[in-house]
Formats: sequence, C-alpha cells, structure tokens
Amino acid sequence: MEQAKVKTLEESINHSQERRASSPYLLSFFYRATQYLSFPVIYTLFHIFLRVKITGLENLNGLNRPVIFVSNHVRFYDSFTLRLILKYENLPIRPIGATRFKWKMLTFLYSIGIIPLAYLIFGVITASGEGDSRVKKACEAIERGDSVYLHPEGTINKSGNIGEFRTGSCVIAQNTGAVILPIVFGYNNSNKYIRPKLKIVIGEKFYATEYGTPDHATEKLREEVKILYNKIND
Repeated sequence: MEQAKVKTLEESINHSQERRASSPYLLSFFYRATQYLSFPVIYTLFHIFLRVKITGLENLNGLNRPVIFVSNHVRFYDSFTLRLILKYENLPIRPIGATRFKWKMLTFLYSIGIIPLAYLIFGVITASGEGDSRVKKACEAIERGDSVYLHPEGTINKSGNIGEFRTGSCVIAQNTGAVILPIVFGYNNSNKYIRPKLKIVIGEKFYATEYGTPDHATEKLREEVKILYNKIND
C-alpha cells in the first residue's frame, strides 16, 4: 500500500513537471525567485548551528549559466548547503533529487507529500526511472539555460572518503557542452561543546569534453574532487 502511494507521488511529480514544461521561462523565473528568497533563511540557520568556512569563491567569478554543479554527498540537505555559495546570477539551479530513501523518516516525509512539495517549489528534477531519463531531463534543463546539481557518488557517503563516481554528470556535460564546477563539503564535530564546523571548498571549472569518453572524464573529475577533499583538513 505504501509503495503504491509512493509510486503515485512519483507519477504526480513527473506529470506536473511535464505539464509545466510548456512554459520553461516562466518556470525558470519561479525557481529563481524561490531559491533567491530562501537564502536569508538558509544563511541564518546554517550560521546558527554551524561554523561555516568557504574557500574558492573566486572560482565563481565569470561563471555563466548553465553550469553543472557536482559535490560529494554527506547530508540529505546538501542542496541547501550549495545555496550558501551561489550568487543571484547563478540561479536557478535544478538539483537532481531521489524518490527512494534509506532513512525511514525521509521515506515517511516523502509519502505524506512534504518532500514532493519542496521538490516542486524549488525545481528539483526527480531521479525516478532509469538513468537515461535523469540525463535527458537534466540536458533539457541545461538547454533552457538552467544549471543542474547532482552527486556523482549517487548516495550519501559518510565514510570520510570520496566514493566511486557514476558517469551521469560527464555524460550531461559532453552532451550539452556545459562546464562542471566541482565542490566539496566537510564537517568537523570534534568538540561536542561547540558548533560543528562546515567547510566548503569550491574548485575550478572542469571541462568534460576534453577527456574523450564519459568514463575517462568521470575518472578525471573524481581525481579533482579528491584533491579538493584533501583541502578540507588544511
């Protein structure tokens, strides 16, 4: 019964996105507005509960849409973490979100419609269906001038290392010619009496088209992200 309900929600989201695709520029304006207006709340909450340090902001200079933002995946709210570094001209950004979760709480929030509502408000591209479907939706968003955001690891990884990458981000980049901007997030909670530290490191532009096959480009991209991740502890 619960699986049927979740499936119905997935179909509802996909139908809504397809139905509204006839007015892409209006949707882009709407997503930009919701993402822009959410910034004060996100900024305040993050700085209340975390000590935030950002390095590499200069790599956002001259960054024109559309862009493929990629990062390691350490928290379910990484899309909001990304919002901390984005300027107005970087918006809108279309995160690729999951529709199935390992955590029961997230599954529950999805089943009662809270997560699907957030997806619709903030322009999340749902990751239901086959991988080719996700790539197609992301490519269509980029062709409309929107940026996209995804996690090449494909799942939350708290191992302290960078996991294996899927090729989706580089396939999208090579199909559209969009530049990839790698970013890493790192949390340090060594002292339970003070706020945890969140460090965000922004890398330089990565051009997947320079590396031939998606597999080769993905391998090089993972190497770049691993180098950035090592800077978390610097």
